[in-house]
Amino acid sequence: MSGHHHSAGMLNIIMRKHPKTFLSLCIQLGLITCVVSLFNIEEHLAIHKLMPVVFSGFILHANLAKRWRPPFFLILSFFSIGLILGLQQGVILITLVLVFFALCHLPYSLLRRSIIIISLAGVLALFRAEVLPNMFPIKVLVVLGSILMFRIILYLYELQYEKEQVNIWQRLNYFFLLPNIIFPIFPVVDYKTFKNTYYNQAELKIYQRGINLMFKGLFHLMLYRVIYNFYVPALTEVIGIFSLAWFVISSYLLILRLSGMLHFIIGILCLFGYNLPEIFNNYFLARGFGDFWRRINIYWKDFVIKIFYYPLFFRLRKKGTVFATFSATLIVFAINWFLHNYQWFWIMGEFSIAPTDLLFWGIFGVLVTVSVLLPNNKGTDEHTYRRDFILVSQVTATFISIALLWSLWISPSLASWLSLMATAGNSSVQDIVYFLLGLVSFLFIISSIQYFICSHQGYIELYQQTVHRSAPYRNIILLSFCVVLGSNMGLSFLHQYGSFSLSTMMKTRLNHNDTQSQFNGYYQDMLKDKNFSSPLWQIQQQRSKSWAPLRKTSLIKKTDNMLMYQLLPNQNAIFRTAFFQTNRFGLRDKEYPLLPDNNSTRIALLGGSIEMGAGVANTEIFEALVEDKLNSAQDSRHYEILNFATGEKNTLHHLYRLKHEVIDFQPRYLVIFQHSREWLVIVKSIQKFIKEKGSQAHDFPFVENIIKKENLQPNLKLEEYFKRLEPYKHEIFQQTFKRMLTICQQHEIVPILVYLPSLEQNNQVPSWQYVPILGLAKKAGFHTIDMSTVYDNHPKNSLWAAPWDSHHPNAQGHQLIAQRLYDELVGFLYLNSNEYTPSLSK
Repeated sequence: MSGHHHSAGMLNIIMRKHPKTFLSLCIQLGLITCVVSLFNIEEHLAIHKLMPVVFSGFILHANLAKRWRPPFFLILSFFSIGLILGLQQGVILITLVLVFFALCHLPYSLLRRSIIIISLAGVLALFRAEVLPNMFPIKVLVVLGSILMFRIILYLYELQYEKEQVNIWQRLNYFFLLPNIIFPIFPVVDYKTFKNTYYNQAELKIYQRGINLMFKGLFHLMLYRVIYNFYVPALTEVIGIFSLAWFVISSYLLILRLSGMLHFIIGILCLFGYNLPEIFNNYFLARGFGDFWRRINIYWKDFVIKIFYYPLFFRLRKKGTVFATFSATLIVFAINWFLHNYQWFWIMGEFSIAPTDLLFWGIFGVLVTVSVLLPNNKGTDEHTYRRDFILVSQVTATFISIALLWSLWISPSLASWLSLMATAGNSSVQDIVYFLLGLVSFLFIISSIQYFICSHQGYIELYQQTVHRSAPYRNIILLSFCVVLGSNMGLSFLHQYGSFSLSTMMKTRLNHNDTQSQFNGYYQDMLKDKNFSSPLWQIQQQRSKSWAPLRKTSLIKKTDNMLMYQLLPNQNAIFRTAFFQTNRFGLRDKEYPLLPDNNSTRIALLGGSIEMGAGVANTEIFEALVEDKLNSAQDSRHYEILNFATGEKNTLHHLYRLKHEVIDFQPRYLVIFQHSREWLVIVKSIQKFIKEKGSQAHDFPFVENIIKKENLQPNLKLEEYFKRLEPYKHEIFQQTFKRMLTICQQHEIVPILVYLPSLEQNNQVPSWQYVPILGLAKKAGFHTIDMSTVYDNHPKNSLWAAPWDSHHPNAQGHQLIAQRLYDELVGFLYLNSNEYTPSLSK
């Protein structure tokens, strides 16, 4: 009997009291879980792993008595931490958070507690920056920073004024918020609001609101994916005022990703009774900068106003209200800049001071300050078309201004942004007139729609009430539709009978701009991306600092020629976690004599970082594997493949090395590797060479003539180099191949060009980069091998050297290349072993 009473005290069977409503909630949440999994929503964040926990946890939590719900939520959070991080890392994270929680309650003054907490946080920051030895896992420190960096400030602040008794479970739950384990960018939840909104309405109403918010967040994330994947033009396509406007607006619309994630987070918390307020309020409809500041990320705005603005304002008010408002607002925006960089420090491990960041927050701060100080003249309450036109104009002007500021913030440098804006100057007068006419027409059309809507306010209110009441049915219908489309049956049906495929919608793949940025990162320096609207920051977040560019290691020496640098001889080191060894000639290969013996068939291999084997050990490089395969065959011949490949090298470099190095080793065959972005690498190397060496490219008179003809200067941007070199793209390849073939004929070397595709998610080469390399090489007289299908039937991400390095293949990828190259070479080598064939075999 006592057991029965105890059980009844723990349970509150909501499914018995409201079976239909609760079933509807479960169906909606189950469908959201399915859509997240089927469409790989934010797969880098592992939402698909958390959603089954949320689904089952919600059912159990909702049927518990209210006094048991807070401890259950904490247990569920602990379970999720262990599930996502693993047991060991989960225990470390929970322990560290509990230590900080205990420090908040030390019997000392606020100042002394703050000093202790800041000191400990400073030590952990050194670990996060990898200044101190790696004692704590990076992922643990990322989540720890996300949990504590702002929440602990609000918690300490409210402890000063807290008078009522607060349950220990609720205090702990404030720090262990369930979705925080997967979302490093997390809402700045206010502690006081967190307490006061706990089941502050009927529970079923809170639960449905949570589902609605998750649905809204899901919708934003799907819409973001469509815009990101298909509608953000490549920077090279921005050539006039129309394409510039499209780029600026579409890039700004990617803020939907942040909106989607934060709505989804608040929705999950509502499912467990934390009925937190609205976090965004139609920010695209802001009618001024002050209005935008009030609508965008409301939690963040409330945080900085409570903690920083009010204390500053009241201190400065003695000098006048206007002075206090102006000064406090500007200081708060300076603090905004610092706090955003502080947030990214815990996520990325680096605190960078970018001019675009400073300009963005400085300009935005001044605009908001001026907007706050200007008199707010709302005018008459009479509804007129003129009033609606002014309102629409204000909203449009605010939207355009914020979009331009946003484009500044996401630009890698001020010079890049100014160069982007300068493309508007390429427009004709006719284009500018059409653009302005289109803008005015847009204002009149939207104003008319606004006037009509406001003139039928009664119908609008009825519509809103209907939508609110029918939200569960809307959610179920639309989510079910998505589940059917995303299922194998739905995808097969669309592929067979439809005129389009949803396969490109099933994942967020890096678009052309981000693929380009990622590639630039490998070629120049590892990318440092702080733009949360791009998936790149999640990829870079995982990057180890040991994954350095080759040119920033002690394995190379600088040269005075076109190569810029070469590998040092006799090196033994660890490069990108793999054993790296060079021989006495500075080749990443085993030792060979300078000249081959009579029984050896020597092959020289030229390529870049992929062929050099960045990310794998010497014995795992496909060159070594192919050599072993050739020599293990039942044949009297002995093969030597000399690997001349070095990182950041391209076709021009290969010509130089062939002329000055390769021929000294008397190879019988020359195998040159080319990739899809070969033209990009060539242009970047020409730009770099001019910056460091000038225009005297003596080994490449045809390139030197082009440089002088186009007056290419060191201060020109890369985009300008592409524009000026575009007419000479095919000529540069043709001349290079022609000179290579001449050298090969003179030294009786058989030239073979191999095309190897990219492993990147978005390996479609934009038209401005595309070069028909195989066709040009065949025309010049090369034998060619097309390996464009070498990675087919293998998930590309399983072949990456690292999660953050999709450019270089891992050991498995090298095995695939080796097998395919061996199959292509073996018959060719045997066929041509006795007869020199320097021209193309038909």
